[in-house]
Amino acid sequence: MNRIIPFKGKIFLFFDRFRYSFRFQKSGRFFNIIILEKYKSYIKNIKFIITLVGLFSAYIVFNSVHIAFIFGLILFLIGWFFERFIFLYSTLYLHPHPSFRLYPNKWIGCLFGCIVPAGNKDIELPLVGATYNDIEYAKNIHSLILSWTHGEYDDNKKNVLLSVIIDKDKYYFFIYPNYENEYAQKKLKKFKKRIKKMDINGVAEFQYLTFILGRRFDISDKSYLPVFRKKYRNGNTPFIYKFYYAQDVSKQEMINDLRDFIFYNLKIKERKNLTHKDLEYSLLKILG
Repeated sequence: MNRIIPFKGKIFLFFDRFRYSFRFQKSGRFFNIIILEKYKSYIKNIKFIITLVGLFSAYIVFNSVHIAFIFGLILFLIGWFFERFIFLYSTLYLHPHPSFRLYPNKWIGCLFGCIVPAGNKDIELPLVGATYNDIEYAKNIHSLILSWTHGEYDDNKKNVLLSVIIDKDKYYFFIYPNYENEYAQKKLKKFKKRIKKMDINGVAEFQYLTFILGRRFDISDKSYLPVFRKKYRNGNTPFIYKFYYAQDVSKQEMINDLRDFIFYNLKIKERKNLTHKDLEYSLLKILG
């Protein structure tokens, strides 16, 4: 998708970044405050100033014991509050990005259906396809997706995720690398070990720079998507992903030079049912 972010999307993006930079974490009866590591020096300076104020307060003569107690209690609470801070260490994990120029308009449609194996009419294999009006461009997209699967056509490790988000008479189709794939998790585990040596209480996370292929399409009267949606079960159901060529979506033909993928994770969901846990929720909020 290639669109300018509207003003509402920028506001949502601002608060989303703020929520990542400053958040609360329950710890027993109390809570911790997780804050980005770049603010560590500021927090240390504030704690140092609080310590100095506490030391110099010994030379202050208060009018009553009650005032002295309240002053000491305030210092204690401020110090306790800043002791609840835990620093978040993050590093960037970069998924493969396209090395070619993107032309979203060359992706002209999607196909949904099923394949019935010869001699076994009781089995239906789900089929999803992407249609392009430029074969060379389709080959570039195929190579990009292959880099996300680490060269595997049978993506049983779920390195790639696909989703269909239905919004009334149209739908959004997304395909993107899984930021929780085992390759990323192995690197994250090493990163966490390194951070624990630096800061025993520190929290280590990846910031993922992920490229998402997405396009919006209309649901026509002849679309098989409503039927496909009833048959397909979200989760681990494998499905075939094919590439098609056409100048007109009514006359599609398979691109035989491009090998099919087998994927295991297709999410079909109404836009109104998306939550903050869905990547598509944030993406569509930003795009408006």
